[in-house]
Order: sequence, then C-alpha cells, then structure tokens
Amino acid sequence: MNVRRIKAVSYKEFIHLFRDPRSLLIIIFVPLLLLVLFGYALKLDVENVSMAVIDYDKTVESRDYIAMFRSNYTFDVNYFPETYKEAERLMDTDKIKVFLVVKSGFGKAVTGGSPAYVQAVVDGGDVSTASSITNYISGITSLYNEINVEKILRHSGGYVSQGIAVPEMRFWFNEEMRSVNYLFPGLVAIIMSVVAGLLTSLTISREWENGTMEQLIPTPLTEGELILGKLATYFVIGFIDIILYLIMGEFVFGVPLRGSVGLTLFFGMLFLLSMLSFGIFISTAMKSQLAASQITTLATMLPAFLLSGFIFDIANMPFIIQIVTYAFPAKYFVSILRGIYLKGVGIEYLYINGAFLAAYSALMLFLCRMKLRLRS
Repeated sequence: MNVRRIKAVSYKEFIHLFRDPRSLLIIIFVPLLLLVLFGYALKLDVENVSMAVIDYDKTVESRDYIAMFRSNYTFDVNYFPETYKEAERLMDTDKIKVFLVVKSGFGKAVTGGSPAYVQAVVDGGDVSTASSITNYISGITSLYNEINVEKILRHSGGYVSQGIAVPEMRFWFNEEMRSVNYLFPGLVAIIMSVVAGLLTSLTISREWENGTMEQLIPTPLTEGELILGKLATYFVIGFIDIILYLIMGEFVFGVPLRGSVGLTLFFGMLFLLSMLSFGIFISTAMKSQLAASQITTLATMLPAFLLSGFIFDIANMPFIIQIVTYAFPAKYFVSILRGIYLKGVGIEYLYINGAFLAAYSALMLFLCRMKLRLRS
C-alpha cells in the first residue's frame, strides 16, 4: 500500500468537492439544518396550549380558579367567549385546544360545601396532547382546592364546610381516543409529499442526463407545454393514489371520514399539484437525477414529518420555527385532512389553507417555466 498514491487520490477528491459547491453545501449545511430542526421541533413537552374560558358564574371564586390557569405556563388563556357556540367555533378553527366552562353557582358551591363542577372540553385529535392537557387541568384544580381550603381555614380560624372544584372531562373529535384516527391524516400527507415530489423530480433531470433535452429545445414545444405534459401523467397516477388512501382509511384502518369525500378529493388534488410542481422545479434546477432525488427527499420528508404538525405541535415550537412551517405545503394539508376527518368541517373553515396550496402551486409552476427558459 502506497501512502503517496492514497494522498494523491484524496487530494483529487478534495479538488472535485470544492469545485462542486452544491455537494459541499449538502455536506456542511444539511447536518446543521437537521440539528436545528430536530433540536427545536422535537419537543415533547406540552406548553402554550391555547385555551378559552367561559365564565357563567363571574364571582371571586370563579375568577380565582381561572387565574390559576392564566398563571400556569402550560396554558395560554387568550379567549373569553360569551357562549358555547363561540367556543365551538374556536375549536373548529384550531385556535384553541381546550375550553373550560365554569358553570353558574360555582362560587356558591365552593363556599357552601358542595362539589363545584367545571366542564373541560378537550380536542381529542392528538391523543398524547389531550391526555397531558387533562392531567394538567386535574393538577391545577387540585392545587386550587388546596389553596382555597387553606385560605378559608386561615380566615375562619376553624373548621368550615368547604366544597371543591371538580373538572368533568369531555373529548371532542376523537371520543374513543384512538391514535390511528389522529395519525392517519398526517401519514397520508407525508406519503403524498415524498411520493409526489419524487415522481416528478427525476423527469426533466433525466432528459438532461440522457441528452434528449437538447433535442427538444429546437422543436416548437414550449416550456409550459413540456411542464404540463410531464405533470399530467403523474397527476393521474397521484389521483388514483388518493382514492386508494381514502378506501384504505375507511375499510382497512377504520378511520371515520366525518366530512365530505368530494372536499377531500378536491384538496387532495390541490396538494398533489403543489408537490408535483415542486418536484418539477427541483428537476429543472438540477441536471443530475441523484442530486434531484436527494434534495427532494430532504425538502419533502423532513419538513412533512417535523414541521407539519403531524407529530409535534407547532404551537410548542420556537416562534422562528413556527414562521418557517408556513413555507411547506404539508402543514396546510395536514390541517385540512384533520379538519375533514376528525371534525367534519366544511370549506368555510378550510379555504385559507386551500388558497395557500393553490398559491404555492402557481409559484412553483412559474419558477419552473422561468428556469426552463433560462436553460434553453
């Protein structure tokens, strides 16, 4: 074994590496990016849970009870609806994860020696988060009861008949607390992100590698026609996949579809178009199929898994990471699927997410056409 020859080969590899800044960027930047994403996104603590409170009692006792939640870092009590209907709407639009209903007579029951029942309505979509929320509510209520008893005894100087607050837990959207009901919509979004992106990420880069792109440039074929022709084939295949996902969800996994099938298909096609367009854009930007597939995998799977709200609640992430999540279509599609599957909501709650998917698709297609024009 000749050390001199080994050094020569190694030196040559270094030269090639530094001549290819994209490879160097992947080697250095991607590990750092993954470290940041996993470090901040993988947060299992339940914090900053958005909460609404309906106080029908409006007494000192009820305000003291609510104050216990406002002072706790786990909950953000930022909504105070006047009616049950308003709280339902907040829950349907994902603005809150839980709301408390302090019933009339709460203060009288607490001071009069009777149980003071408080209704806690929890979004049961995410089984793990819902369980943590109920535990925190029970813990805060127990602490309130202890403090309240001590306060009464301190002021009375002896024994008094003292009631306690009792939370009644109720779960919405996933009453059986089945994890598959929550996970299935997110899995569909992740699988569609990766598959749709990879389907088209190799189409144009393959033309460049095979040398057929140079043969297409002199023909009357326009950039838009080439892009749409490529998209059409894979859009049909992707649409068949969407139908298969719906069938498997209903008959294999037993996940109830509470909303409209037509609405699910419509938004599924929007998301499919956005991811196929992204794959086409990567394919136009990269002449190498290998580079296109690697970048597409990194740009679809990881964001769909970490930054879509599939596993980790976006509200628990740092503010900067929350802003970054808006750049990925999977975030909107996960929200849409869970809204349709778990809540049965209509387009009046989902149109904003759909508009983002449509805008993303239009942007990607525009960039694809501009990139092809520049290359030709």
